[in-house]
Amino acid sequence: MTDSNVKSGFVAHLRSRGMSEEYINGFSYHVDAFFKSQPSVEPRHVTASDLENHLTEETRRGASERDLRNRSIALEALLEYVAATRVPPQPAAVEPAAPAAHDQPASADPRAPLRPAGNAKVAAASEHPTPLGELLRRPLSKEGALASAGLAIPILGGYVPLIGWWLALLYYPGLVGYYFLTMDHMGRGLPGMARFESIAAEDIRPLMVRGVSCLLPMMLPFAAVTVWGPAEDSSLYPMAMFGSVAVGALLGPAVILSVYLTSSAFSAFHPGAWWRIISEFGGRYAPTAAVFALLSAAVVVTTYLTDPWLPGGPLGQALRAFVLNFVWLSQACVLGDFVRRNSHRLGGAV
Repeated sequence: MTDSNVKSGFVAHLRSRGMSEEYINGFSYHVDAFFKSQPSVEPRHVTASDLENHLTEETRRGASERDLRNRSIALEALLEYVAATRVPPQPAAVEPAAPAAHDQPASADPRAPLRPAGNAKVAAASEHPTPLGELLRRPLSKEGALASAGLAIPILGGYVPLIGWWLALLYYPGLVGYYFLTMDHMGRGLPGMARFESIAAEDIRPLMVRGVSCLLPMMLPFAAVTVWGPAEDSSLYPMAMFGSVAVGALLGPAVILSVYLTSSAFSAFHPGAWWRIISEFGGRYAPTAAVFALLSAAVVVTTYLTDPWLPGGPLGQALRAFVLNFVWLSQACVLGDFVRRNSHRLGGAV
């Protein structure tokens, strides 16, 4: 395979998988941009290190999280294609070995390249979990503190007459948007926290829908116990309520990952997608879900402990949100690290 036909072969490969021309044009744009910025890289010899160096350089240049994510997805698909079509030199007397299963370009799902490509080198490098302490320290960094403060600022708009509550509502889509940006940032193994200003490029309405869609399935067990569970004066009531909240929290990562992987709020209401994630990653999902549940409990405990010390009105609400944002972003870091460690398998999970 020569350099001149790598890109044309890659486009033909995408087209053979049934990908729409709109997606193909997007992939081609990012691949061309990569090779223009890396003229010394030969297309047929591109490596994971080349991609990592390029994304790091683009991050330093101030590229948005959305552009970085799209660039990463397109380049990982290119890397998978190059790895699958590269023919290693073979001794004359030895029958050429068949490519490994993970090096074969997938053909079942035309959208599959939109997830990490899953070549062996990237997969192996992603296996090691980040220590929990390091994940929880990320939001406590200077970047994390500035993001937490920036997210809480709209709540102070509650002081503005007539439109104050509308301004305060901007907190929620901002939190959801930065939550998913943090997941994506961590999922690509980048240092620090996601660029806070990147949420300015996001459309508010789908972010609000995405956030509500993630919350509703997690609240279903609690709602079911409230409506059909034991009476409040029953000895079983506390246990039933605790169990419903625990079940909702343990389902949370599967619900959020379903939405993240498909970029569709409707996936939050697809139990089949939850189950595929849980069943595919049972051994790895369980500790992630446990930490997620503990952080969810930390939200309740933090709210209870800070309420007596905070002033009333929008100022108190903004200060509470500032503190809670550290917990929400810790959740996002934990889920993002799960994505990083399992990127080579997540594409086929939903």
